[in-house]
Amino acid sequence: MELKFSQQMIHAIFFDFNGVIIDDERIHLKAYREVLNGEGLDFSDKDYFACLGMDDIAFVQAAYARARKTVTEEKRRELIDREHTLHRQLISEDLPVSPGVVTFVKAAARPARIPGGASSITRHSDARSGSFRFARRASFNKSSARW
Repeated sequence: MELKFSQQMIHAIFFDFNGVIIDDERIHLKAYREVLNGEGLDFSDKDYFACLGMDDIAFVQAAYARARKTVTEEKRRELIDREHTLHRQLISEDLPVSPGVVTFVKAAARPARIPGGASSITRHSDARSGSFRFARRASFNKSSARW
């Protein structure tokens, strides 16, 4: 049985933002290194990459556990907030769009399709700052983005 595809079949394409649209692991590494070093915690690339997949709370908790220190919930929240602020600042200076993504999204963004992004970022402001900058670079209208 032969399947025939029409352009009308696809109405939207969704992409995971962090790790697909932008490659920001090194930026998170740099931000967390600055934040944790400021607290007197040594923090290596190996430490960071061993914790991939953890949410921010577990990540900060693991950093303190490696140093055999305890961290309060309030301090943990402060450190996470500082990392998010620094991350936003760093991606505002240089958005690390993955190779080929802009070209692909431009090709996929025909009138019948609306590109969309998804992210595991916990704050809308973090996702919006990077995704809207990417949207402008890829030349699709940010007003069509839904949050």
